[in-house]
Amino acid sequence: MESADTGLFRGWVPGGNCCSVLCCAGQCDDEENTFLYDLVVTVAHVLDPRTGGNLVAHIKVGETYHQRKEGVTHKQWYLFNDFLIEPIDKCDPVQFDLSWKIPCSLYYARRNLNSRHDLTSR
Repeated sequence: MESADTGLFRGWVPGGNCCSVLCCAGQCDDEENTFLYDLVVTVAHVLDPRTGGNLVAHIKVGETYHQRKEGVTHKQWYLFNDFLIEPIDKCDPVQFDLSWKIPCSLYYARRNLNSRHDLTSR
């Protein structure tokens, strides 16, 4: 998956994974104890010889935000850096050209976590 010319990794970070308390990588037959996780944040160090670099974040904003703000139901990835916040393609958060963009942190959230728990405030 690495390009010989640039060290570009295309999609080497999994967008989701299946794990449980007793087993990982989908090798468990017990569906009740198997949980799905989705990638929701990546943080990358962008190299810059003049400044030493900068951190940027790619964040997957969920349906609740878009429903409140725009009245639509969808998920969207956004790029957060020192200059702007902008929507990006869903492939951008997992593409790292190691000559200038180094992955630092990956954050996975458990799928359907909100539907399994009562999150109402009292």
